[in-house]
Amino acid sequence: MRWLIVVRIIVVNMANESGKSLVCFICGQEIVGEYYYDQYGNNICNRHSNVPLCFCCGRFCDSNALVISPERHICSNCQERQIEMKYVRLIVTYIYYIYEQKGLRFPKYDVTLLTVSEMIIQSNRNEYTYPLGLAERRGENYHVYVLGLLSRIGFVNTLAHEIMHIWQWHKKVKMPLQLSEGLSEFGSYFVMKSMMNDMPTEEARVSISNILNNRDEIYGDGFRYWKGIYDQGGWKAVVNVIDSYKNG
Repeated sequence: MRWLIVVRIIVVNMANESGKSLVCFICGQEIVGEYYYDQYGNNICNRHSNVPLCFCCGRFCDSNALVISPERHICSNCQERQIEMKYVRLIVTYIYYIYEQKGLRFPKYDVTLLTVSEMIIQSNRNEYTYPLGLAERRGENYHVYVLGLLSRIGFVNTLAHEIMHIWQWHKKVKMPLQLSEGLSEFGSYFVMKSMMNDMPTEEARVSISNILNNRDEIYGDGFRYWKGIYDQGGWKAVVNVIDSYKNG
């Protein structure tokens, strides 16, 4: 499963590095004193400290944000770039291209975009904890469910993670949860890094930063385990460790 982890940072500083006054993203007024900022460079004054962060991309939500559940909102930017089924095949082909360069081959699987209520039911979660994506296996049949409200970049990031679970199942790789989720995160990291080289965007940059700085002991620490192996020995070293967890 895939969740988004975002952090809101508080600082006390009344000007940016260029010496210009900061302006509030919400009210447009000059900021004086304490303020908040997101990873996209948007600043808000302390009068708007309760402004929610986008559940999909992590940026501050404006007045046009879509409320999808009590604690989750979708910003207008993500709404404008929402994934559609007509883009799914192109994105799958792109992700395959990146993974196949590393020798990864995937079995056939289906992709379905779900509404919030459908994802809650499919994941057996509630309105506060449902994931962005979910991979399922039934025998040799594989399926990936992705929240249909994600932006196209968010969809790439999530799908790249989920199909790595399918790859592990298909290759009979059985490892502890931390290493399994960490390997899927490492896959997403690899795809997003390639996307930054091919089609750089703010959202891709932030996605990479979130993966690198995720302090979750399962997703974050698991990712750093695999990245450490890769940094020391390259992809061959990663494959060697994966092979040690193969069952049959």
